[in-house]
Amino acid sequence: MIQSFKNIPIRYKLITSFGLVIAINAVFGVFSLRIMRQLGDLVNVTYDKALMSGTFAQAAKFNFAIYDAQTRAGLFADDANEFRKAISRSEKALETLEEDLVVVSERTLSDKSNALIDDVRPALTFLRTRHSELTLQKKLSLGTQSREHAMGLVKSWNEAIGKSGLYRKLTALYDDAAELGYEFRMASEEKTQKIIYQSLAILVSCIVISLLLSFAVAYFLILPLFRLNSVCKKVADGDYTVRASVGSLDELGMLASSFNSMLTTIQKKDENIAALLASLPFGLFYIDEQGSISKERSPATNKLFEDFENYANLLDFFSAHNVSTHTVADILKATFQKLLPFNSAVFLFPDRIETQVGAEVRTIQLTYKPHYGPKKKLERIILLAEDVTEKNRALDESRSLTERVERISKVAADIPGFKEFLQATAKLYDSTLAQLGHPQQSADLARDLHSLKGLLGVYAFTACAASIHDFESHLLTGTAGSVDSLRAELNSSRTMFDEQSRDILEVLTIDAARELKYFDAKKISHLKQIVLDEGNQRILRLISELDRFPLSKVFVKYGTHAQSVVKKFDDKKVNVSFAASDEISFDEAQRLDSALVHLLNNSIDHGIETSLQRREVGKSDTGEIRITCRRKSDEGLELKLSDDGQGINVERLVAKAVEHNIMTPQEAQSASNERKLNLIFAAGLSTKDEASSVSGRGVGMDAVKSYIESLGGSIELHSQLHVGTTFVIHVPPLEKNP
Repeated sequence: MIQSFKNIPIRYKLITSFGLVIAINAVFGVFSLRIMRQLGDLVNVTYDKALMSGTFAQAAKFNFAIYDAQTRAGLFADDANEFRKAISRSEKALETLEEDLVVVSERTLSDKSNALIDDVRPALTFLRTRHSELTLQKKLSLGTQSREHAMGLVKSWNEAIGKSGLYRKLTALYDDAAELGYEFRMASEEKTQKIIYQSLAILVSCIVISLLLSFAVAYFLILPLFRLNSVCKKVADGDYTVRASVGSLDELGMLASSFNSMLTTIQKKDENIAALLASLPFGLFYIDEQGSISKERSPATNKLFEDFENYANLLDFFSAHNVSTHTVADILKATFQKLLPFNSAVFLFPDRIETQVGAEVRTIQLTYKPHYGPKKKLERIILLAEDVTEKNRALDESRSLTERVERISKVAADIPGFKEFLQATAKLYDSTLAQLGHPQQSADLARDLHSLKGLLGVYAFTACAASIHDFESHLLTGTAGSVDSLRAELNSSRTMFDEQSRDILEVLTIDAARELKYFDAKKISHLKQIVLDEGNQRILRLISELDRFPLSKVFVKYGTHAQSVVKKFDDKKVNVSFAASDEISFDEAQRLDSALVHLLNNSIDHGIETSLQRREVGKSDTGEIRITCRRKSDEGLELKLSDDGQGINVERLVAKAVEHNIMTPQEAQSASNERKLNLIFAAGLSTKDEASSVSGRGVGMDAVKSYIESLGGSIELHSQLHVGTTFVIHVPPLEKNP
């Protein structure tokens, strides 16, 4: 019989169980409804008839006491204002008393109370009449009355109170209501006790029946589910060999049978996944929200990392490979809780680690992939680990070759300029090496390093420029070693530069020792001196123009340099143009190399906006930098570099100056606009919060000004916010250069 019941479909078992529960609750509900109705009737009668009647009878007594007290106060009053207030309060109390009597009359259940109310009404009428007489006498005598007169009025009022017997009648009315309330209370307690016993009996019966029903459901429904759950736990631990027992033909039995079939399928798929992981050439494993590393992983993972089996958590794995983990746990938590988008979080995780394989250091690149479950919930993060040592080596070689081709291409297009570049760069290397170890020359060292980095970028000496940038960082952050180690670092950069320069000279068969720039400079200088001695100014002017060339020819390198710098920024376009200008010689141009490199970098980094920003203010996508040159006879050269960028934000510049104690707040308030603009030439001041390979050290513009002044020249600055900036450089003639 029991087996037959087991084989009944679960839906019928559940229908039967639910039907019994509903029936039991229905019976309990019917009895409870009847009991609640009886209890409700009792409460209504008790509260509405007895309790409320007694409450308002007591309120009537209280209001009568107020009526009496205020009447006495009015009769004793010395002035009209006090009299009016007291009489008004007494009349209000009398009105309230009469309203209370109406409520008592409507709610009372006692004939005695009705008779008492009938006795009270004439007494109230008598007192009201007497009250009016006495208050009128008091009102007429205000201002002239004596203490004896007031005492007489009060005495008359006392006599009226005693004659009416109102206080005694109200007390009797209250006592009758209270007695009735007590009777109802006793009846209520008796009936409530009976109802409680009935409810307890019904409740106990329902509990017993429900327990019996629960045991039956547990035996036929819950127990098989527990057995199935036990099997599921073993499967969750990775044991796919267990099977659920099939003890019935109902839905649970079919579920167990289907579960066994599913286990067989999973076991086969698990074997297929294991075979697939074994065939992967790279490491693969995944982590959960707590950072726990999965047991499932590709065999290549164990080959890439020694003792990988010992790492249960991602933090342990990173720590063992000297990777900082102080933010990893927080990033994991924020990512899984959707506080941080995965596409953003992936850039915050370590992307590569280094492992020691024998005597060789291998670089392992880590790639993170999300695995989403239902409703796009991130369930785990898959890590792919690939040995990129050889790939990086090949990329470095390819990058080095690309930079070499770029250097050679730039030099081939401007061989005379490159010769001048070699001389200028060598001087800067020598200058920086000489200034090392001399603290009093630290400002000059910072300026020369920044100038050197800018010059190296002109002809794509990228690795050398990067080494100077790192050298600057060491000095700025105080992480530099001894003077000897600094000199060794700088010499290493110099050696690299010399090797790359020799490579260019050999490839292009350039003789760096010759001073030939289309014409032999020494011969031209000698010829100039002869003509000068003879005093023929016309021929001297013509000879002087032999080594002068169009600005676009002499400064061709700056166009390519600008494009190289622009590549370091997102969504920026710049065009460098040379307007109609006087011709200039390579010797004159060489003096301006350092300054022009800084000014170009400054215009591209600080001045020219992104294409999106330019479109928003109605400008063309491409920023314009214009370089012009005018020859001022004996006064020398006037060189202008203008851009149509965003101009200089004077207020931001002043705020930075105050922050760096270059200017006091008082000076900032009284300073002219010209002085505020010229703060851009202050040493150590930059409007950028972070330094880059282009600018931000706060030494570039200071270096420009110092260098121009060392030539005996000057520099002017004109800027308009959202319109652009112009630098005007004045330098004396080459012959007058100190």
